[in-house]
Order: sequence, then structure tokens, then C-alpha cells
Amino acid sequence: MKRAGILIGLFWMGLAGLIWPATAQAQWNVSLATQQSYNDNPFAYRTSTQSWISTYSLGIQRTFPRLAISYYGDLSRFSAIPDRNYYWHQLALWRESQTWRWGAYVNQQINRTAYNLYDYLTATLYARKQGMAHGLYWTANAALIRNHYAQLSDLDNWQWTVSLNLNRSLPSRTTIIAGARYRYKQYVQSTTLPGGRVMPGWEHGHGDSNRGGMGWFTGMDDGHMGGNSYAPSLSQAVFWLRLAQSLTPTTGAALQYTQQINLTGTDRFITGIELLDAQESQLFDDPMGYEGYAFTAQLTQLLPGRMMFRAGATWKYKSYISQGIYTDLETFDENTLREDTYRSIWIYLQKTIAFSSAALPKLNAYVQLQWTDNTSNSYWYDYRSQLFSIGLELDL
Repeated sequence: MKRAGILIGLFWMGLAGLIWPATAQAQWNVSLATQQSYNDNPFAYRTSTQSWISTYSLGIQRTFPRLAISYYGDLSRFSAIPDRNYYWHQLALWRESQTWRWGAYVNQQINRTAYNLYDYLTATLYARKQGMAHGLYWTANAALIRNHYAQLSDLDNWQWTVSLNLNRSLPSRTTIIAGARYRYKQYVQSTTLPGGRVMPGWEHGHGDSNRGGMGWFTGMDDGHMGGNSYAPSLSQAVFWLRLAQSLTPTTGAALQYTQQINLTGTDRFITGIELLDAQESQLFDDPMGYEGYAFTAQLTQLLPGRMMFRAGATWKYKSYISQGIYTDLETFDENTLREDTYRSIWIYLQKTIAFSSAALPKLNAYVQLQWTDNTSNSYWYDYRSQLFSIGLELDL
């Protein structure tokens, strides 16, 4: 694994050497990055598996007079669990002016055969409009999203989102940011209801399982009667308020409160699978699958020598609308809904290395530490993790 990582690193360094002279002439934007991390619980398990994680990233962007296109790719390798290695990439195109931006992008994650349960494809069309009115800087967004899961077609869905963000700066060097977002999800696969409550999907024991040996299945429906066929849907509203204060010319602090409320419908969820790379995944922890609120605090300090220090903390409460709980290693209680309290503290230090000539590339180096604690009334989702990362980012 380490030898393969070194070979990949050397390959990309060689590629940079070939591309960089061409970029200076063709005015392409190319970025290379690598991150080396140690995580004592990368899959957010109650029982952890430690691993070094190596991520190698490539980004290519080209701007035309009327359109811009880009390609980004990340290869992640887990030294202790090589079967969990995966590749994520994105192809995007967009057009923008001073007040408008619209575009489309496609994301795909490709896993090894043993874990192809996590393969997915997401396509997004979006538009953004921004402007000023009565001293407020505002941004309006709209997006249409199609999510496809190669091995879990019952979770395929369409999503529509609209949002509005308002920003006001005060003479006291205080910035107030408030926003709201509406999200609507419609599942593609229909469910036939023979009468009474049904499970819109699989029952216990279907497929491979890594949490409690229970297999995976979707959440309960809301109890429609009769023999009709319908596709479940749900909607959610999210509100946030952020206060940012400039304390000195080089120091800033921010506080944010976020509230999310489910308005209608029920969710399909999966239990019995792992969370990939400790990130929120729609397969496991769909952000539309719970209500709750969160508090976030952040401190930013600019340091001499082109250095920046950041520290932050998050506290989040989540109340799931459809997902039951594991009362122990294997017993699943569908009548008691899952509730989590998530806490995280992190620190981040970045150093920018700018060379004397503007024609030379810019290099960013960073180190990050993060501690996470998730308390849950569901046995398998009560976990802790610690993360240490170092990274290099090269903009050509």
C-alpha cells in the first residue's frame, strides 16, 4: 500500500512537470494535492478499525469566453482495509456573469467489488443569482438533483432545492448572515401497498451486513391502505443564522445556529452498512432523514509568514423521522426512533508558500486535528473518532 502510494505520488509529480509548461501557455488551471491521514475510527463504528488513509487529488479547469469546464478526481486508499479503497470524480461545466451563474455537474464514486454497495452517481443542474438591495447582499439558489445508487435502486431519487442567503455588514465590523433552504425529495421506485403498514423495500437479512449482522432494509412507510402504488416523498426546511465579528485586523470569530424541520412525508433509510470515510452519506445518514439543530463556533487567526490558524467546534442534535434503533448487538427495535447528539472539535493550521516569480506554482501545506463524539440511543451508532491529517496542495 505505501509502495503504491509512493508510485502514485511520483506519477502525479511527473505529470505536473509535463503539464505545467503547457498550462502557462494555454492558461489552464491545474491543481495537484495529497492528504495523509490517520483515523482511529474512519467508518464511524462502535468497534473501531484504525487506518492510515492516503488521498491523491487532481483538478483541471479550462475557462472559455462563454463557458468553463472542470474535472476533479480523488483516489482514497486505506492501508488497513484495502478493500475500502475508492475513487471519486466530478465533471462540471458552468457559465457566469457578475450576478448570474448556472451550470451542471456529475459526481461518481467507484468502489472495489467487495464494497460496491457504496457506488453512486449524482447529476445536478443549478442556477444562482446574487445582488444588493437596501444594504443587503443576497444570493438565491435553485438546483435539480438526480441520485442513483447502482446496488440500491430503491433509494434512487430526485431532489429539488431552493435557498436564499442574506448578508449584512455593519460599521462595527460585524457581519450578519441569515438564510433558508427548502428541499423536496421524490423516490423513483414505487411501492405497492396491499393494505396496512408495509416496509417499502427489503426485509431483514437482505444483502451483506457490517453492523450487528442484521442486514439492511428501508424505513417504514406511513401506513397507506389499499392496493395503490406510489413513490414516497418528503420535504424539509432548513434555517440558519450566522454572526461573524472582526476582533482585530488579523482575528475573526463566528457563531452559527442551524435548524432543520421535516415538513411532510417519510424517509427510506438503510441500516446495517458502514459510513464511508467518516463523512455523512445518504446511504447511511441522509440529511433529510432527521430533524434537529446545531451550534457551531469558529475562530480564525492570521499569522506572520503567510500562515493561518483556525479552530472550531460543533454540537448537533438529530432526531430521526423513520429510523429505528439497535438495542444491542443484533436486536432492532422499529418502534423507537433514533436520536443522536454529535460533538466535534477541530484545529487547522495552513502555510502558503509563494515563490518569487508569479509564473511559478503556489504551494499550500496544512495540518489538521479533529475529535468527534457521537452519542446515540442506537447501539451501533454510538461511536468516537480521532483524526490527524497533513496535506499539500499545488496550484499550477
